[in-house]
Amino acid sequence: MESALKRVYGTAGPIEDYYFGGHTDREAVRDLLSAEGIDDNTIWERFDDLSLVLETELIECIAQGSYHVRPCPGAPELVQAAASYENVMIGLLTGNIGSTAAVKLEAAGYNVGLFQVGAYGDESAIRTELLKLAVERAYALTGYQFQGKQIVMIGDTPADVTCGLELGARSIAVLTGYHNRVELTLSDPDFMFDDLSDTQKVLDAIFAPI
Repeated sequence: MESALKRVYGTAGPIEDYYFGGHTDREAVRDLLSAEGIDDNTIWERFDDLSLVLETELIECIAQGSYHVRPCPGAPELVQAAASYENVMIGLLTGNIGSTAAVKLEAAGYNVGLFQVGAYGDESAIRTELLKLAVERAYALTGYQFQGKQIVMIGDTPADVTCGLELGARSIAVLTGYHNRVELTLSDPDFMFDDLSDTQKVLDAIFAPI
């Protein structure tokens, strides 16, 4: 991100002190560049260029071995298991720009085709809006209106846990990120796991009557 921002805008802003966890890329770019006095029109006029540069640089870094991309323990297995249920639609909600999200998933060994809907960090600066968008896309594909605890949000930041509150979604917090148990507990998830390695326990949480 730092390299791509400098190539497109000439600066990455105060990126050394910026915490990306829970933020969307659109939000982060606006925050960083606004701090350097760059106006919104300039930011968004060049945002598509940034997306292309970011994707290209990420692919190059992974190919060169600069990044060790790996899945969180148990996550690919959980996705594969959940995909076997006829009444489950798997979605990807991420703060990442859509094109870079796909690059990361493939590099981590996921079957990208299992993610039937998605909402991405270049589509809104507000994470809660991304979940609403994913639900709308699920409805457009299936004609079924997922609601309440039928919507399951799994993530490792407080923003992941709380982004579905307005929709009454089920939240599953995972301690695979930079937030500890106390911090995630304060966000009041329905369930919490150290990681996703116990596939059956996580599936039980997904389908539990709550």
